[in-house]
Amino acid sequence: MSPAGPAASARVARTGFLPLAFLPSLPHMNSPAKSKEVVQMALFGTRAATFFRTRNPQRDRDTDAARAGRLRAFLDELHGEIKHERDGLRGRYESVTARAAFSQQALEQDEAGPKTASSIDQLTQTMIDYTRRLAALEAQAVFVNELRERAALFPQQTEEVGAGAADPVRPGA
Repeated sequence: MSPAGPAASARVARTGFLPLAFLPSLPHMNSPAKSKEVVQMALFGTRAATFFRTRNPQRDRDTDAARAGRLRAFLDELHGEIKHERDGLRGRYESVTARAAFSQQALEQDEAGPKTASSIDQLTQTMIDYTRRLAALEAQAVFVNELRERAALFPQQTEEVGAGAADPVRPGA
């Protein structure tokens, strides 16, 4: 049972809250009404009947658009880095492939020196490494492109979520 009595206990059981009128008065207050006023002021500011204020919706849209722009710019930068590395790697891959082909041809025609076989082995391993890295870069490019597609929806999704919460919230409602 609540220290405020059976009526307060019933209210707490029904609502889960103890009404402010049942709060014990503070020692420096003259009356329970004054105590209630102080508690309301502490909870809701000096005017308990005012609405909870949010920012201007246009300001929220501008903030969301700026955030989405930064996200898209970052993803575009990542995409550019991946593309740049991939293009450079492809050029080196083609060069190694050509050298390996000429070395193999020289080996088959008995025109190769003693180090050609080991050179071919190194070139083959380099081609395998390049192929693995190209595959990793392609997977990264696909992932970043998917993120870019999702990022294009970012402002729309936040506007839809924000539209559902456009009603003002009243204290105690």
